[in-house]
Amino acid sequence: YLVLWGSQWNNNDPSGEASILQSFLGGVGGSSWLNSVTQYCQGVASGTTYCNGAGTPAGNPSGILYGVWYDNASAAPSRPKQSQLAAEAVRAAQYFGNTAAGSNNSTQYVIATATGNSASGFKTQYCAYHSSTSSSYGNVAYTNLPYITDAGSSCGANFNGLGANAGITIVEGHEAAE
Repeated sequence: YLVLWGSQWNNNDPSGEASILQSFLGGVGGSSWLNSVTQYCQGVASGTTYCNGAGTPAGNPSGILYGVWYDNASAAPSRPKQSQLAAEAVRAAQYFGNTAAGSNNSTQYVIATATGNSASGFKTQYCAYHSSTSSSYGNVAYTNLPYITDAGSSCGANFNGLGANAGITIVEGHEAAE
């Protein structure tokens, strides 16, 4: 699920990140690019380097973007803390009706913040990251996805001559694969 968090998104998306993210997440599932994740598996002994038919391999189903929520009725914190990002992910689980623990077992909420709104460390320590939080809806996994073009080349802009917006899909693609 993609969550565009905060009224800061209202008429303020200079790089078009909202539509780029929706298009990317709407088409990446089932793609040959994301098929690279199927080499990984769970339920195998620690230290295993090849699944070789053991455990459960990661999947690559098509249609992985189940919904988009413009949570823009009020402003998001200008410098959100991890606890605030986690709370937004829990609100997203409620918004999308994922209120039973089982409904969040294989769900990721991408919490995208608007331009100029990012947690401490963005651009210098990370481009995005994923985490999880415990809630009454079970374990809720989320990605902190700041407005990537704010970081410029620090987070993929113009990588291999791909243009100023290249980092948007490079960074979110990395998080989606993980």
